Amino acid sequence: KEAARAFLPLYRRASPDSPDAQRLRLLIGMADYGAADYAAAVPYLRDAMARDPQNLPYRLVLAHSCLWAKQYPCVLDVYHQILNLNAESAEADMLAGEAYDEMRDHQDAIQQFRNAVKADPRVPGVHFGLGYLLWCQSQYDEAAQQFQLESENSPNDAQSIAYWADSDVRLNRSDAARPLVEKALK
Repeated sequence: KEAARAFLPLYRRASPDSPDAQRLRLLIGMADYGAADYAAAVPYLRDAMARDPQNLPYRLVLAHSCLWAKQYPCVLDVYHQILNLNAESAEADMLAGEAYDEMRDHQDAIQQFRNAVKADPRVPGVHFGLGYLLWCQSQYDEAAQQFQLESENSPNDAQSIAYWADSDVRLNRSDAARPLVEKALK
């Protein structure tokens, strides 16, 4: 937060189209993001991205800021921008899925996570996200499969293993769940 306050007077003095102003916009946005002040980060990051449209990593930061600031239309707008840069962006599909889930559109959320799995099944959290959405919809068999796939990507992810075990319990497969619970606890 202190960094954003330090950069703000410099930004106000900089010529709006100068490289310094561009750099300061990004620094203020990233400082607000780092301080978890996502709503404050959004306008600076959005402006910085408008002036640097090819910057995919920072566009993802903007999308996360929008998501965590509960600005869901912004997330979907950035999602479309990211797809224009990289049509196979699993991260963008995951963000859109999270936004749809927050808007209580569970079917579109699940579809976006399915798209993310298809785009890159090795992205951390992609199978967990899909599994969790399916688990919330009581689709335990497919959820268990997704949690298993996530645990193959991240063998020490206790949360995936615990949800996998829970799915097995809900499917009356207690014998299969027991070693998973023990592994998750370790």
